Amino acid sequence: MITVEEVLRIAIAAHEGQKDLDAKPVILHPLAVGLAGRNREEIIAGFLHDVVEDTAFTFDNLLEKGVDKEVVDALRLLTHDKSTDYYDYVQRIIDSGNPIALAVKRNDLNHNLHRGRIGGHMKQVRKHEKALQMLNNINKEEKYRLLTEQIKTLVEGETDVVAVMANVCAAIHETMGFFWTGFYRVVNDELVLGPFQGPVACMHIPFGRGVCGTAWERRETIVVPDVEQFPGHIACSSLSRSEIVVPLFSKEGEVIAVLDIDSKELATFDDIDRRYLETICAIISDLRVLTT
Repeated sequence: MITVEEVLRIAIAAHEGQKDLDAKPVILHPLAVGLAGRNREEIIAGFLHDVVEDTAFTFDNLLEKGVDKEVVDALRLLTHDKSTDYYDYVQRIIDSGNPIALAVKRNDLNHNLHRGRIGGHMKQVRKHEKALQMLNNINKEEKYRLLTEQIKTLVEGETDVVAVMANVCAAIHETMGFFWTGFYRVVNDELVLGPFQGPVACMHIPFGRGVCGTAWERRETIVVPDVEQFPGHIACSSLSRSEIVVPLFSKEGEVIAVLDIDSKELATFDDIDRRYLETICAIISDLRVLTT
């Protein structure tokens, strides 16, 4: 398997001597895009995303050097054939649903916007703003579908429950933009706060109390459109308006934790959220990192 360091050397050599619109070394852009990646595949694809488009390298060359096929497949999508309309090219990436290509294109556009604004290249800025808006308009179900695939890759082979929970809640929180995302673990006769993203939260929740404790008691997902209408709701934050809680089960079939997500808006969560979040929790349970 090719290393990130080897890929970096390929990118540096391929872009050697090239300058951008501001007369800066071109390699600085793929470096920034790669470093924004959240996993090995996104980092490698980020470093290489302009190599075929702007140098003599081919996809076959990259495969021969040991670049993963799934990364090369993403690079095929990310490489813009200048005979194709730019926005059609962006739409093709969106339609592909390829999580690596989508993540790298978002990182590419964000960095292009940053350097375009600094350099005063407003025509390029407007083009990239429109493209980024296209990516941001992916509907909720599509976001969840891509998120689920990302999480599968993220936790594959992991054996530490804290590491799994930490990265899963970070991925959900960043992708979906919720107010609070985190796990509560069953410890003896109560739920104890685990890895989370968002403001400080309640650290202990009794069995059968609040939305989290009730989901534990009922052994089922609970969707609450308005937390103020939920009997016995525990207000960890007055900003929380709606909530969803999904139980996680051990291999023995016992509730071992719950995934708790809060929104600052009423009626945020629906059956799409329930279905995909249950799938994500099942992915964690299937790792067998949870025990009674």
